[in-house]
Amino acid sequence: MLELLINTGKESVRIYGVHLQSNLSDDAEEVRYGQLSLLRTLMDEQDGDLIVILGDLNTDPSVGEAGIAEYPSEGWKTMPMPVTGDPGVMSGSIMYSAFLDSDLIFDDGTYWYDGDWYFYDNILLNDYAFDGAGLEFSSQEIIAPSLLTDLYGRPSRFDPSDGSGYSDHFPVKLVLR
Repeated sequence: MLELLINTGKESVRIYGVHLQSNLSDDAEEVRYGQLSLLRTLMDEQDGDLIVILGDLNTDPSVGEAGIAEYPSEGWKTMPMPVTGDPGVMSGSIMYSAFLDSDLIFDDGTYWYDGDWYFYDNILLNDYAFDGAGLEFSSQEIIAPSLLTDLYGRPSRFDPSDGSGYSDHFPVKLVLR
């Protein structure tokens, strides 16, 4: 995790860049739970800041697991990172994901695996992004220009044998106004 604090003069914006545990390990969900718990502890110490979490979560919140799942889900109160697509139900503990927002349309995900799209790369925001003061959520998009895609519109994985391709994930862009 990386933490960046930006003071705009009117508010503080705290950005956490993360790359959570890969699904390749047997204990991936348990490790991610610990990583998200640490992140929650750091966030709770920064009351009053606009919080932005971005990066490869290696899990899609709409699928749900012990550490992160769409609100309301069973056990959300003990979960370190409950998320929602509805800014109206946000609180200090429930984060916003545009990918869960029914008012926004995303044709595909950020990661293609075994015939399905997932939103592993995400940007989560706390309720200060919707409080009507300072910086506010404006938009979010998946960046997938043809340069980064294969013939089927999926991420063009990097192939170390010949140096072709880029990444197996698409980047995500957030606009705050």
